[in-house]
Amino acid sequence: MSTDVDRYGNELENIRPTGAHAEHRQPAKTINAEPQKRMREEKRRMKMAKEYGELVVEQNTISDILQCNALVENELSAKVESGNFCLATVANFFALSPASKLENFIHVRKFNDKTFHKSKLAGSDGKLNKVCFRGQKPDSIEEHCSETTPCLVWLAWKLRSSPVIMKRRSMPILKTTLPQPVFTVFQPCKQVSKVPSEYLRNTSWTNKLTSVVKGVRDIPIDEHLMRKADALGLLLEPRLDQHIAERVDESRHNHWTMRFSRNNISPMAAAMCLVGHIVDDIECYNIAECLLVAPLDESFQVVTGNLSSLEGCYLYFDKQKKKWIRSGKTSGDGIESNFDGRGATHIKNSNSRDQMRVHPLYRKYPSKGVPNFGAREGFFQNLTMYCAMAYDKMEDLSPLYSHDQNESLFVWNKETMSELEKRGGDVQKLQRDAIAYLWEIFYDLLLAKGDNVSVSPGFEALGLRVNAKKRSRDEFH
Repeated sequence: MSTDVDRYGNELENIRPTGAHAEHRQPAKTINAEPQKRMREEKRRMKMAKEYGELVVEQNTISDILQCNALVENELSAKVESGNFCLATVANFFALSPASKLENFIHVRKFNDKTFHKSKLAGSDGKLNKVCFRGQKPDSIEEHCSETTPCLVWLAWKLRSSPVIMKRRSMPILKTTLPQPVFTVFQPCKQVSKVPSEYLRNTSWTNKLTSVVKGVRDIPIDEHLMRKADALGLLLEPRLDQHIAERVDESRHNHWTMRFSRNNISPMAAAMCLVGHIVDDIECYNIAECLLVAPLDESFQVVTGNLSSLEGCYLYFDKQKKKWIRSGKTSGDGIESNFDGRGATHIKNSNSRDQMRVHPLYRKYPSKGVPNFGAREGFFQNLTMYCAMAYDKMEDLSPLYSHDQNESLFVWNKETMSELEKRGGDVQKLQRDAIAYLWEIFYDLLLAKGDNVSVSPGFEALGLRVNAKKRSRDEFH
């Protein structure tokens, strides 16, 4: 009979208990169970995200302190005849208001972090005010103040010739606990490296986008919108990394569809901002939160009427809990190639227990009255299908297909076009499929991590899914 050992390798007299009712008494087995591993991994991710957030706070705070100090220096220089603030008098510092100006001036010369350590500068009485006592005049500050009885005016004046020791921080990089996927371009081709705002400044590009993309509105382009688009572009990069690490099979981390997605971060960020789908104050949101506005106005159109016959990307919104829960795509041939057909299939599948076993969408949002597996978060009847972006394949879609860098709406480099041509058939039809998948994956990246019910990697029909049973190109999730 085999023996059992503890974690130190010592042989145990009694074999550990086994059986379904003794799982909690088997620590080694329990902590290595897949759910436990995922839980620990998620906690590590949350810790990384928190640390990243703290570094961003420090970087922004220090930049603000340095900027405020520069303004104080300019204000002092304007009061000194020679223009050299180092020659400023106590009266010049006394005139600075509010007191935070004095604190910023002192801060950059005494500390190199975001905290103004008041306790380290205070006198023996533990106080550090603008002046030592109520009603104190500038001409008495130099006489009455010292290291043991300092005030902000005196400290700032004493430090007027001291160098700035505070150093600017570089923008932190968000790291995850999983290895970052490597993206290598196998074929020599020039990569487009424009930022999102460059697309928005291009009137020809914006006009072509709004003429081809259906089911959306375009909003006025101003500096705020362009700044938001550039900020979104930066946020999409780590979200795409996380998507690849968590949902894409390791053997496909370097798949051409992922490079195609990465190359299109800038035009997609520009497009999603142009149609008004992105929240304001985007800097307030972390990597796990939703960046889509709620469909409370004309930002999103319900898939109905003429929209039903179009193809592209759709979104499901839980109107009961007021949250976005999934993105999807539809294109190709057959009855499921448009929004109406795909929506009908979803309704049918929400009544099927077989589909519930396979797809989290139907398991979490089954149809009312249908026996389910107990993981319900709502009913399918609570969901509304909205249009994210759509196209009408019966119209002229040449701007979508163009792969000339000056004319393209999206980035079609030589590698992408070569991969599509290898598949045979109508290349433009394959490009439409790729665009629909591109829209789907980027809207998926915008959803809140805890609300998103999808586990699909995207681009399944273009080779990203690893499955012994190959799906046909026209079979879409």
